[in-house]
Amino acid sequence: MEIVTKMELMVEAWGTFAADPEWDALFRQQDLGFPAAYFVLSEAAVMTEELQDYIEASWDAMLAYLGLDALGEYDSLDEMLAIANDPDTDFGAEDE
Repeated sequence: MEIVTKMELMVEAWGTFAADPEWDALFRQQDLGFPAAYFVLSEAAVMTEELQDYIEASWDAMLAYLGLDALGEYDSLDEMLAIANDPDTDFGAEDE
């Protein structure tokens, strides 16, 4: 996925769930990546290699939190949440 799309989805999640206690641990653990995505998107900061590393790490952490496939392509936060909440979706399960 393009870094810009990742940042847009991260910023949407951050804005939507900032006050949600279920997301608090993720946002506190990833306290650099989510704000970095916001600042780069709003053009208050310029993307650097170091910022991209923080953003990518936070993206990976968000996918892990939601139980989503790290190689997946996502178009919206709603899509990500729908997949995450689908009981038939289990990317970590092994075939029996």
